[in-house]
Amino acid sequence: MASWTQPICRECWNERNPDRQVTNAATLLLSVPELCCYCGEHATTGIYVRVDPMSVPFPQAEASS
Repeated sequence: MASWTQPICRECWNERNPDRQVTNAATLLLSVPELCCYCGEHATTGIYVRVDPMSVPFPQAEASS
């Protein structure tokens, strides 16, 4: 099952939020890149969006506890 909390890359974030640009100070730099839920490219910013995993082409699997 996929999580509703999905990683997003800087480019996809900026495209979907033109009035809220990401700055370097506002992001984490993850040592292990995740895949952006929208484009499938590496997302190392530590930005996540709450989105229905069935509505994105690259959903991240839910972390097992």
